[in-house]
Amino acid sequence: MESWPATVEVVKNKELDLLTCLTSTPEREEFLAFTQVYFDFPIAIITRNEADFYSTPSAMRGKKVAVPEGFVTHKVMNQIGWDVEVIFVPTITDAYLAVATGRCYATVGNLGNASYLIPRLGISNLKISGVMPEFTRSRFAVRKDWAILAGIIDKYFASLSAVGKNIMIEKWVRLEVPAQFDWGLVIRIGISFVLLGAALLWFLLWRNR
Repeated sequence: MESWPATVEVVKNKELDLLTCLTSTPEREEFLAFTQVYFDFPIAIITRNEADFYSTPSAMRGKKVAVPEGFVTHKVMNQIGWDVEVIFVPTITDAYLAVATGRCYATVGNLGNASYLIPRLGISNLKISGVMPEFTRSRFAVRKDWAILAGIIDKYFASLSAVGKNIMIEKWVRLEVPAQFDWGLVIRIGISFVLLGAALLWFLLWRNR
């Protein structure tokens, strides 16, 4: 989608059925039905490779930070009082590109998305420079008139065993994260992406049955 507002429009027009890695908010609950939380993703600070590592957001005071319009990360930044210059962009891909090209100093987003998407976009000059103590509580979301599907997805996740999840991780998940990060966290992120893929496959089969 071109932007979060564009995504909202197609969902309301019933042209899009399922969204992933979404945080629930009162505004979104007006037109979406959410599953239970399937993973808490830490919010990562993403910069160019030559930038410093950050243990606290306050060290970025005055920097330009790219934020996708409508994303929950902006609300989190306001809540903790980040003293930065926010540059709104349409999508998270635009945010990564704004940093990669030097238009902005950094962007913020959930660690799972950054670890997965940046390499697949072919962007080689970005790194995860820090992880904030705040999290994004990721869920699936479906059209409000398909609320029953959210409950079905919850039952599917509940049916998966820990052993089955680990087998899928070893077979499919390969995340490149800087060595200073907690590998336990990386494994948990891997689990979430495996579950995400499995649930999407199940949804497609269910819809086309």
